[in-house]
Formats: sequence, C-alpha cells, structure tokens
Amino acid sequence: MQRPRAWIELGAPKTLDAAQMARLQALTADRPRHRALRVPASGKASVAVAMRINDVVLVNVRRVP
Repeated sequence: MQRPRAWIELGAPKTLDAAQMARLQALTADRPRHRALRVPASGKASVAVAMRINDVVLVNVRRVP
C-alpha cells in the first residue's frame, strides 16, 4: 500500500495535531480549474478530465462571443 507523501513528510504520525490536520486538508482541497476550449465549425469537441476513485466533476460549458 502506497502512503501519501505529505503524511510521510510529517513523520507518518499515528495521530495528527491540529496544525498537521490543517496542512493535509489544505494540500487535498479541490480547487476550481478553468480552461478555454475552442470548438471547430463541426461543433464537436472533447475534454479529458483526470479523476481518481470517488471523484466528482462538474463541467460548465458556456459560449463566449
């Protein structure tokens, strides 16, 4: 089983104090990502989204004049 690197860098503690917990939560926080996508005249395009187990992704598509 591979252990997360940040946890190992903390010394692989059995229990976490408040500062360690805050650090790990900050490292794993999901942040919005924005990408521009040019759609050709055919109107067909695709987007690849990297996902891990139990991930949920919301994709908003809007036309920009």
